[in-house]
Amino acid sequence: MTRLWGTILLALMGSLVSMVACAQGTRSELGAVYSPKEVGLSYTYAASDGNPWQMFRLVADLSDVVRGESATPGVRLVYNMGYPIRSWRSLSGTFLDLVAGPGAVIGLVKDYGSDNFSAVAGLSGMIGLYHHFTSRFVLGIGFNAELGICLSGKNTQNTEISYWKNQ
Repeated sequence: MTRLWGTILLALMGSLVSMVACAQGTRSELGAVYSPKEVGLSYTYAASDGNPWQMFRLVADLSDVVRGESATPGVRLVYNMGYPIRSWRSLSGTFLDLVAGPGAVIGLVKDYGSDNFSAVAGLSGMIGLYHHFTSRFVLGIGFNAELGICLSGKNTQNTEISYWKNQ
């Protein structure tokens, strides 16, 4: 099962890399996501200064794995539209961007206290600070909040809808 998740992540990473087409004044970034609850890939596309960023994250949801309640992680796709709030530029060519915005999340996860995987859909919000170095390296820290619903059940007769606890 772990090999299947790895194959899916590599295939999606290849798709993201092939989508990168930089025109004049645009910026595309492919990166990694690390946190105590998730690990994955990120792709950011910024058209030009002042325009919203298109931010995608494909992550393995490790909440139950870290607690030792499951050996198989869930998977989520998160999209955020990041609006630049403030930008600081230095004389050396580096700059900081403060970005925040709304988004959406979908996935297949084990919700807190559940033994089975559930489909999840919901809203997302983010705020982040990104330091752009002159060497095309970007280091960012961000906070995300997600509010969603879970659909769980084996067939349409016993499907339950509940709030996504995501603890």
